[in-house]
Amino acid sequence: MLEKVTALWSPTPTPPPAKAPYDPTDPTQNPLNPQGLKPCCACPQTKSARDDCFLKFDGSEVDEKCKELVQAHLACMRGLGFKI
Repeated sequence: MLEKVTALWSPTPTPPPAKAPYDPTDPTQNPLNPQGLKPCCACPQTKSARDDCFLKFDGSEVDEKCKELVQAHLACMRGLGFKI
C-alpha cells in the first residue's frame, strides 16, 4: 500500500506502455488489409499463378520465365500492407 502512495509522489514518471509491433494482419493497424488476411492466404490468384510457373519451368529458367508473375504477386502483397 505504501508503495502505491509513494509512487504518486515519485519524481520520475512511469514510461508509457510499449507500442505493439506492426502487425499487417491487424485491420486496426493496417487499413489496407481490412479482412485481416495472413500472408499465406493473401493474393491467392497471383500466388497460384506464381507457384504454377515455378513448377512448370526448370530451375535455370524460373528467374526469366516467372519474373512478371513474381512481381505481380509482390505488388499484390504490398498493396495489402505486407512489407516484403
